[in-house]
Order: sequence, then structure tokens, then C-alpha cells
Amino acid sequence: MVKLDRNGNKVWRDTKEVSTYTFNAVDLDVDAAGNAHASGDSAVMAYAPDGTHHWILESEDPDSWADSIGDLALDAAGTVSLAGTAEVEGSLDFAVSRPAPR
Repeated sequence: MVKLDRNGNKVWRDTKEVSTYTFNAVDLDVDAAGNAHASGDSAVMAYAPDGTHHWILESEDPDSWADSIGDLALDAAGTVSLAGTAEVEGSLDFAVSRPAPR
């Protein structure tokens, strides 16, 4: 994750390992307080405006190719909602989730 200022200068950069792989973000949203939330692969994570890593939430089986978070949305209160695919009892299902607030 990289934060740039309005002139394109790097403010901060961070790379996180998620289980056995490097996290690849596919969606990003910023809440009213400036906290950045990124989703991708089978995880979602949050950063403070200064780059401090707040938290990470992984799939129950983060090494499964079938579990994938494809979209992330924040409501006005900063609550995260996720959509993607999940392997459930051997079948591939569309999943929507709202993790507990952190």
C-alpha cells in the first residue's frame, strides 16, 4: 500500500505478508477520518492516515485459490462490507460479508 500526496510524492509505503503470500489489493476505500481500507486476495486490511497498520482480517482458508474478496465498500460510519467468492463445502459461492467493527 502506498499513500501519495496531491503532488504525487510518497507519504508512506507498507507491504504486508498474508499467510504464505504477499497481499495484492484489488479495491481501496477511504473513510471520513482518512483511514484506508484495502481488499484483495482473501484478506482485508486497514491503515491510519499516517500509515500505521490498524488491522488485517483473513479468510478462514487464506491459501485457498477459491476464496477471494473482489469488492469493498464503507458506509458513513466506516463499517466495512465485502463481496467476493468463497468455497463452501466444495462448491464455489458468491459471498457478501460485514465483518465485526474493529
